[in-house]
Amino acid sequence: MRIVIIILLSLFANSAKSQSSSILDLVVIGKDTIVASTYDMSIIVSHDGGKTWITTERQLMKKLGLDGKRIWGIDSWIGIHERSYSRLFYSDDIGKTWKQIELNTDLFFAMDFIEIGGRFWIVDAQSDIWEHKVTNVETSLSWKKRTSFNDFGRLSILSSYRDSYLKISGLGDSLWVFDTKAKKLIRSKSPIEDLELAVLLNNSIVYLLDGKDSQVFQFDLKEQKLNSITKVEGYKWFSSFSIVGNTLFVLGEGNDGRQDFTVLSMINSQGQLKIIDGVKGGDADVCFIDKYNRLWIGTTKGMFLLEPGSDKSKQIL
Repeated sequence: MRIVIIILLSLFANSAKSQSSSILDLVVIGKDTIVASTYDMSIIVSHDGGKTWITTERQLMKKLGLDGKRIWGIDSWIGIHERSYSRLFYSDDIGKTWKQIELNTDLFFAMDFIEIGGRFWIVDAQSDIWEHKVTNVETSLSWKKRTSFNDFGRLSILSSYRDSYLKISGLGDSLWVFDTKAKKLIRSKSPIEDLELAVLLNNSIVYLLDGKDSQVFQFDLKEQKLNSITKVEGYKWFSSFSIVGNTLFVLGEGNDGRQDFTVLSMINSQGQLKIIDGVKGGDADVCFIDKYNRLWIGTTKGMFLLEPGSDKSKQIL
């Protein structure tokens, strides 16, 4: 009897802890299945749209990615006084069990995931991309580097559109759009001085966010034309810049003089700005767009969902 009580208390504690955890990253499979990583080194899974949750793994995964039915995870650390490390994880049973791959950081330092041209890629510490190869046994050799721009200094990958993806230089003074199918690179000087974030609308149009005055611009790479769209106010700093159809979403943090709080705003095709209600938290770490064009926001206060056409989010966790 005592053993049963201990087990029940343990399960209750795990459930309660999971539901109060801050979200690091998440992926959504289908309509109702959510797999998320949390700050307390847990993987939590829901199969009913977030009504109930289970903890399936006690492991830190800072990034999650979805490749078909397989879920990938990354835990990497660039050490200063301590040893650097980079680890890949993958699950073929919707996050129930995981396998780990230890990477040689001198050769392959995984940092993030990105989808380009309907295919799944890993972004490394130099913002080069790695393509997955089908092998009998998953190892670090299952990934092959496809680009190398190290001669041009460190770059940051921001977004993709079909077969192309966008990078900005470490100083924010240049933009790069690389077509993985045609293997063509377009390089352009940034038209604004304090480039904070950027997102591709198509192969030649880029939305830019000026971090100094919080101004949003539309920039035509081919014509080299810059148009001002709107100004986003109330932000202390910015986390992500996303686009769904013709609507832009800006995620970041604000401060009212007492505390930090999450800010999510959307900008329609006419340049009109609207603050999204209902998102809570002092720090926002993830903005995931699923195949139904729903936005999933992960913050220090949980998980929030914004349905298409709505201007108010709903707390899921």
